[in-house]
Amino acid sequence: MNSQALIEHHLDPKRFAKTVLPWLIQQEAYNNLPLGLVIRLTQNAALVENALMLSLSDEHSQLVAVQTQPGQLVLAQTQGALELMPELISWLQNHRIPLQGLVAPAELAKAFMQLWNPQAKRPLKIEMSQRVYRLDAITPLAQPAGHFRQAELRDLSILLEWIEAFITEALPHERPDRQGIRAVTLRQIEAGDLGLWEVQNQPVSMAARTRSTPNGTAISLVYSPPQQRGKGYAGACTAALSQAQLNAGKQFCCLFTDLANLTSNQLYQRIGYQAVGDVLVLEAVLETDSEHA
Repeated sequence: MNSQALIEHHLDPKRFAKTVLPWLIQQEAYNNLPLGLVIRLTQNAALVENALMLSLSDEHSQLVAVQTQPGQLVLAQTQGALELMPELISWLQNHRIPLQGLVAPAELAKAFMQLWNPQAKRPLKIEMSQRVYRLDAITPLAQPAGHFRQAELRDLSILLEWIEAFITEALPHERPDRQGIRAVTLRQIEAGDLGLWEVQNQPVSMAARTRSTPNGTAISLVYSPPQQRGKGYAGACTAALSQAQLNAGKQFCCLFTDLANLTSNQLYQRIGYQAVGDVLVLEAVLETDSEHA
């Protein structure tokens, strides 16, 4: 363990951002999730109450850990982060920080598990393998029937239905929070964050921009109902929304995929998204599960 490492537990989100943004920006697309969280903490005081903001550094290495929800820790891809993993684990254990889950670049997540699990009451297991993609320019494809438009308040009911279905498919262990989904969706509609592909006045696919980084925008909530799949609508909707972000001045768009979903990984590559790196989503094993393991 490097005794020279500086470990800072930040209480001021603006000071935290000033410390870590220069590190995170080095791999901005790969770090779009922690970057988005750090920026959001500076903008939303309500998130700070449950936040954990940690920066670790020495002469050659940096490590960033952030959470905005209790027990859900996010690590970033930064220079020499692996070397500082023992210090992070030690700090979390000494301060008795409970972990329900972790999202981190694959190499960091595996190292974290190896150090954390032997002493944890609730060891971590891999819940999902993801890949981060980046798009700098759209690859033109043949367009399906229909056109792209921003979602409006009149679309609320179908958006709520689709977002709940998206969560059920993508995160089968989570129960959708309908009240929370409605509040977020209303804000997204007002902000112009949700886009639809429409055929003969009927929405057939959706996509959303979910967070911004200094030079990029993350795309998520790409969904078509089962009866509208295989027709090119999701790709067209994602491409149109991504192009709109580039037209608005962003240098790139990025998104996460489930590596187990070959269809979506192939789809995004066809429209110009290129792989940046892999991420693991870890989940704490229930105590009853670990006792019988």
